[in-house]
Amino acid sequence: MIEDILHRKSPKYDIIIYDNIYTKKFESYFLDLSEHLPQEHLDVYSKSVLSQSCIHNNKWISLPISSVYTILYSNMKYLNKYNKDVPKTWDELIETSKYIVNEEKKINNTNLLGYNGGLNGTCSIYEFIHSCRESYESPFPNLLDNTTINALNLLKRIKNEASSVIFSSIPSLYYDEEVCSVIDCDYYRSFQPVERPIWKTGIFEWDNYSLKFRNHIYEFLYGNKTAAEALQNVIDILKIYNISIHTHDNYVGIIIFILLSIILILIIFSMFIPLFKVFEFYFKIFSYDFWIIYLSGSIVLLYLCFMEYGEISQFKCKLKTAILFFGNYLNQFPFFYELLIYFPLEFKGSKFINDHRLLIIFIYSLINIILIILSFFVPIYSKEIIIDNGKNFKSCRIKDLSGNILNSFLYFMNNINMLLMLYIIFMEWNIQETFIEIKLLSSSVYMNVLLYILLLIFSFIDINNYIFHFVIYENFYILFIISNYVCLFGSRIILAINKKNKNNEKEKNEDRFFIAGNNNKLNHLSSLSNTNSIIQCTNNTIYQYILKYHEKQIESGISNSISETTTTKNTNSIISSF
Repeated sequence: MIEDILHRKSPKYDIIIYDNIYTKKFESYFLDLSEHLPQEHLDVYSKSVLSQSCIHNNKWISLPISSVYTILYSNMKYLNKYNKDVPKTWDELIETSKYIVNEEKKINNTNLLGYNGGLNGTCSIYEFIHSCRESYESPFPNLLDNTTINALNLLKRIKNEASSVIFSSIPSLYYDEEVCSVIDCDYYRSFQPVERPIWKTGIFEWDNYSLKFRNHIYEFLYGNKTAAEALQNVIDILKIYNISIHTHDNYVGIIIFILLSIILILIIFSMFIPLFKVFEFYFKIFSYDFWIIYLSGSIVLLYLCFMEYGEISQFKCKLKTAILFFGNYLNQFPFFYELLIYFPLEFKGSKFINDHRLLIIFIYSLINIILIILSFFVPIYSKEIIIDNGKNFKSCRIKDLSGNILNSFLYFMNNINMLLMLYIIFMEWNIQETFIEIKLLSSSVYMNVLLYILLLIFSFIDINNYIFHFVIYENFYILFIISNYVCLFGSRIILAINKKNKNNEKEKNEDRFFIAGNNNKLNHLSSLSNTNSIIQCTNNTIYQYILKYHEKQIESGISNSISETTTTKNTNSIISSF
């Protein structure tokens, strides 16, 4: 009813009385009282434990009217009969009740109960735990502390009847001489108030949280679960789990962290490998600074793995796709550049490509930069995944259909970039000078395309286990790094090491399949660019022509191209490769 009145913005009521468990729910409808009441007036309530339920989002939206306490009701008839005092501790209650019940049984009074432990809800359980603190000044214990576990064990033995009395919510009132002349202020000051933890319920409404809380505690009181298990389940209602390097929850975080650290050390060490003479020949595909760009891309992708640790914030969600695209771009850029350098001059249209390499590289880079920028516009956010009777966690989720379309478009365009590389690879497949280079690069690109597709598919799948979610995405990112490293970098190290075990003739034959270096390559290309040899394909479709070029084995020399002269429509056709 109250919510209906507030929703309709009815002007009929100026003051509304409500249960403070709905403070968060009604907050948006109420004024900020700190803007309308003097601070001195608010300070009167600020020392009260109830003030915690009056403030939400830094707004004073209400003031407490009264405090409700649960007290022990004692049967003075039996206490007086056996000359016992009113129990002030739970131990005294157990001792006194057992004594009186046993004495009454001696005179055939078997209907007397020593205590009636009526648990009427979450508040009673919280009050009981609060009453078992080590001292009056001690704060409310953490739910997994020994104090709380001992309290539940005690609660399983004690059940008391509760009675409600209305008290003022202004603590200073019980220090006023005029008030204390009428009531027993010492008695009221001895009470120990505890507020319902409504500010801790997160995205839950209090009613939902309270129901789950009670059910888990009852599983201990009336079921087979231990106090620690029940309290852990209570904590799991609100706790948001994430992966860390600490092992108190699981060992997955530290194991993956060690693996990532090893990979990072390997990549950093790899930056010096092209400088060693024993490996130098196999890294001459391009200059050293390009290898640094490539390895920097691997480090960027590795940073993406570390981002999965800790809380998954909205900032991380916005950044993850951009970092994935940027790292992959740095990985591929040097090889895309080299593919253009070696693009076959014999292919129709290759003159434009060879004359405008820098323009094409600029366009390729610009497209990647645009994709990275557009990734920040995907409406993605960090969503709390609530798992009933499980472990909650946060995951990146796209808000709406338009966001999913934009995200799919970005992945599609990124795959188009790689498909372009595959097309060029297809054209250069049998060039002997780049024979091994092309095979290694194609393996890497194929793996990247597959991983991008899998990543896109998994973005539409709801995973309800935070450890499984972490492991899946970490494996994807690590596969990105490892597959690129093994195909494009590590294989060269292996070939260089194996080279020592081969004879000179085999070394010479193998070396023909690798690029000899930038200087020879560029000089060789310069000489080829002055020739006007273009294979005639007037009688073939473009598709047939591409296949013919793909299947043709072409070999280049360091000094001069091998020439083969044939007569076709009075045109000399020189087939050259590099």
